[in-house]
Amino acid sequence: MKPNDVLMHFGILGMKWGRRKGSSKITVAKKASEDHSIHTKVKGKQLHELTNAEIKQFAERKSLEKQYKELTKKQVSAGRKFVTDLLITLAKEQATAFAKGQVTKMVAKRTNPVR
Repeated sequence: MKPNDVLMHFGILGMKWGRRKGSSKITVAKKASEDHSIHTKVKGKQLHELTNAEIKQFAERKSLEKQYKELTKKQVSAGRKFVTDLLITLAKEQATAFAKGQVTKMVAKRTNPVR
């Protein structure tokens, strides 16, 4: 092997691939919203430790999040709905057939004991 046949890496130890030195952007953490900070504070406490105002704010926030989720729910296409309903129906039929078979086997064992 000749010295020219060796591939050597002369990068900087610990530096990420494809990034140039000095081009990293400093990210600034966003300040959490007041609602979020209340939520995290409430999550860490027991119910008897909370004030009425904290419980009310938490319940309001959860209600608003639920309403937002309902309002922004994605529409499901007719084809996807059809396939989903079909799969659920088939799964129920298969589960029922399997359960019937297992029950039949169990009853047969109990009524015809092996001698």
